[in-house]
Amino acid sequence: MKSEEDLPLSHVDEAPALNWLTRLIEIDKAISESADRHLKSSLGISFAQAKVVACLAGRQFMTQVQLARRLNCDMGSLSRLTRRLMDAGIVTRSRHPNDCRCLCVQLTGSGVAMVAKITAFSGRLTKN
Repeated sequence: MKSEEDLPLSHVDEAPALNWLTRLIEIDKAISESADRHLKSSLGISFAQAKVVACLAGRQFMTQVQLARRLNCDMGSLSRLTRRLMDAGIVTRSRHPNDCRCLCVQLTGSGVAMVAKITAFSGRLTKN
């Protein structure tokens, strides 16, 4: 892969925007990796899984399409995430009560307990 300096730029003004975007991607990756490490060691779930749980918190359910849009991820990634959460007993997946074409995801009792754990975990992080 070419380095940033090797990329063709049609205009000199594009370089700062490219540098800013590259830096933003690096920061996002560092935050995700750090959150992932801490959540896995403390709660046994990944950062991506915690985001699914957080989206479902306080809701009866969300459709998989709603979840995917909210998390800005594709349906394949969401399906793998929900499968892991189902295997852990944190969520269930079922047909929408009014539209059998839709699959809904909802928290189980263990999932509701996980919301409390994530909230407590986040609270400890913000105090530091």
